[in-house]
Amino acid sequence: MDHIGNIVNVFQNLTERLRPLVGLKGWDYCALWKLSEDQRYIELMDCCCAGTEATQNGGEELQFPVSAGLPCRDVMFQHPRTKSCELLAQLPSSMPLNSGFHAQALSSNLPRWLNFSSSSDSNVLEETVGTRALIPVPGGLMELFIAKQVPEDQQVIDVVTSQCNFLMEQEAMINSANMDSKFVKY
Repeated sequence: MDHIGNIVNVFQNLTERLRPLVGLKGWDYCALWKLSEDQRYIELMDCCCAGTEATQNGGEELQFPVSAGLPCRDVMFQHPRTKSCELLAQLPSSMPLNSGFHAQALSSNLPRWLNFSSSSDSNVLEETVGTRALIPVPGGLMELFIAKQVPEDQQVIDVVTSQCNFLMEQEAMINSANMDSKFVKY
């Protein structure tokens, strides 16, 4: 598997490992952005939302019946569309890195914890009050969003970072084992 394939595999596994962060008492969505090869934009690679857990537990009020409209971008578990699905739907499939908070987090390689109380962000969710955490990961960026004000929580950042590091190390060990098996000793 090539390097890009490894990153995609790690990103898909990372989304599922971080799914417990979204839900009734957590974040509205988690989105994984992959840095393009020319490093001029990021692409939405994978995501999950709180809609799956909220509807399983009889929590959140549904926005639309199951059959209406487009399905949620979180395709791992089919579920009725919720407010979290709507927030996730507002994300573009790619974003240029010429400026903005995503670019700042990637270029500095430091997490950004952003609270929005008005339409001060000219980015995606202009009119949504909330908190966005942008956490650099190898090959891209993890974005968490919740539609309320949340104080910065280093534990959330540490969970994302440790899960990503674990998966990267696991992928490296698998690749190393695959390389070792290709060399036959006589």
